[in-house]
Amino acid sequence: MSDLVGKSYGVRFPVDVQQKIQEHADRHGLTQTEVIRNSTTKHLMQPSLEHLIKQLEKRLLQKLFEINSVIVGLNESQREQAITDINTAFKQKVL
Repeated sequence: MSDLVGKSYGVRFPVDVQQKIQEHADRHGLTQTEVIRNSTTKHLMQPSLEHLIKQLEKRLLQKLFEINSVIVGLNESQREQAITDINTAFKQKVL
């Protein structure tokens, strides 16, 4: 039995998009419906580009902080104080 029990939708696509759907279906041996379902599901299940960029920014900021802490010779307590100061200055948990 199929696990597809949700609602169906009628959608119209521009001719160029329709051609791409058909080409993809032909290339992969799928129906057009399967191509649209797979593409929509994949798109909706992926994190947004904005979210991925924010994660990257956070990792870069953490790495830069660690590098700069070593360069200026902060000990562990100074490093922890710097993290507290940064988070306070930005009014959010940055590091």
